[in-house]
Amino acid sequence: MPTDHKHSTILEVAREAGVSKTSVSRYFTDERERLSPGMQTRIAAAAQRLGYHPNQIARSLKGGHSGLIGMLVADIRNPFSVAIMHGVEQACRERGLSLMVCNTDNDPAQEREHLALLASYRVEGLVINAAGSPDHDLQAWVDEGIPLVLLDRELNDAEVVGLDNARAVDLALDHLQAQGYGDLLYLSEPPEQASPRRVRLTCFLQGGGGGS
Repeated sequence: MPTDHKHSTILEVAREAGVSKTSVSRYFTDERERLSPGMQTRIAAAAQRLGYHPNQIARSLKGGHSGLIGMLVADIRNPFSVAIMHGVEQACRERGLSLMVCNTDNDPAQEREHLALLASYRVEGLVINAAGSPDHDLQAWVDEGIPLVLLDRELNDAEVVGLDNARAVDLALDHLQAQGYGDLLYLSEPPEQASPRRVRLTCFLQGGGGGS
């Protein structure tokens, strides 16, 4: 039966397992294989009895590996965002990583604050559905070699995962025109705030749409 320890320390685990503090530290890093199978078993059992969990932030400051992937979404209520978050979280879990999600509510100022927050947690990668044009803020991530993937909205030359907006508009226009609709109206949020909106509007006008 686990002991009721809310804040067990690595030293307590070491004493419980009858090993050194260094051995416990190695067990919870990628140096685990340096320990004998018997020692690994004792440390695992001691940590479980004491309810010990390593401090991920402290580990990242010491070793540079947080095991965290950061994700910024422009609107967490959007079904698109929900579906993407689910997929990213599954991919992270399969690789032993944890996902840290921040919602910007399409506010560039909030986006900058969240980027600073994620940087302080030393996330090992970033997935971002940009709210504004954070090219300057993201350049620091690129310079540090942190993997960066953009969702739907383009910035500079970073890798983008998203909809083929031009193809989507063409399919929509073909469908409506095939149904006999001639005068079409295009409604959108301000297109200058997001690259996909600009692409969709341009394709609509080029494809024979009636207005915006």
